[in-house]
Amino acid sequence: MIYPALLHNDSLIGITAPSSGVDINKDTAFDNYKANLNSIGFRTIETSNVRTGLTPSSPAEIRANEFNSLIYNSEVDMILCAKGGDLLFEILDKVDYQALKANPKWVQGYSDPTSLLYAITTKYDIATVYGNGAGAYSMSPMHVSLLNSMHMLMGKLNIQHSFDLFEKNKGDSSFGYNLDSKVEWKILFDGENISSGAQVNFTGRLIGGCVDVLTDLIGTPFDGTKEFIDKYANDGIIWYFDNFAMPAERLYSFLWHMKKCRYFNNASGFIFGRNLFKSTFMDFDYEEAVLRPLMDLNVPIITEADIGHVSPRMAIINGALGEVIVKNKQGTVKQLLV
Repeated sequence: MIYPALLHNDSLIGITAPSSGVDINKDTAFDNYKANLNSIGFRTIETSNVRTGLTPSSPAEIRANEFNSLIYNSEVDMILCAKGGDLLFEILDKVDYQALKANPKWVQGYSDPTSLLYAITTKYDIATVYGNGAGAYSMSPMHVSLLNSMHMLMGKLNIQHSFDLFEKNKGDSSFGYNLDSKVEWKILFDGENISSGAQVNFTGRLIGGCVDVLTDLIGTPFDGTKEFIDKYANDGIIWYFDNFAMPAERLYSFLWHMKKCRYFNNASGFIFGRNLFKSTFMDFDYEEAVLRPLMDLNVPIITEADIGHVSPRMAIINGALGEVIVKNKQGTVKQLLV
């Protein structure tokens, strides 16, 4: 696994919008991210498509050129997506992956940028970060999860613990998360029994992202899953999944599809974040959607984790060697850059 150099004081972070642009008339606190990242010790620059307020932010050619410009800029240590959105897949065949491999740097985003992160890690063996977009760092004061994500990339932190509370009813995140519900990671299956154990742990290479995006990526030229899981078969694979808006039935079919593609052959465990928008058209349960395709793999299945669209979220390094521990409904994720 190729790990970009750790960030340091005075590292330069390049912000770009490969998905949607930021509407600063609606997101009036967006500029705060500069001061907040500066307080950690970083400098920032923006590409011209960050503040368009459009979805997508600009035509595919421009989005790809802006992203590539940050790859080519030798001073940039990290590329941070402005936010999520739609249609990032339009630039996948225009990214200069070979230049990134020759000059690796961290690429971070979540939701729609999943396709870019997944391609970079599985096809080119470069670690990427499924974590907050630039806009999240505008929060004042910053939540500990935001500080953790940057400290992790500075080599100051390799263990993240589940949070006490999560935001079930979303508020104005520029003033902090509306932390109104208790965090309780659930051991849905411990590898032998359904919902029976109070503790489970497993290790493996971390890979995954937003299932709404991955469903369109599987089987395309930007999908390097088979090579990735074969290369790291001896480590095992920890799959993490973030469901934005898939109905339960669709999640079931997505997992079935991946399983039939033999992508779960070397799985050592699964982690599912909290569902942002729950829906079903057959009165289908999300737990059933997960258990039906995965239970016969006889590996742990964790749900309700601090991953994905429901804040606060852990930052997950695609390609890192991870260890997941769940005990008494609390979770710990350790990530090693080896």
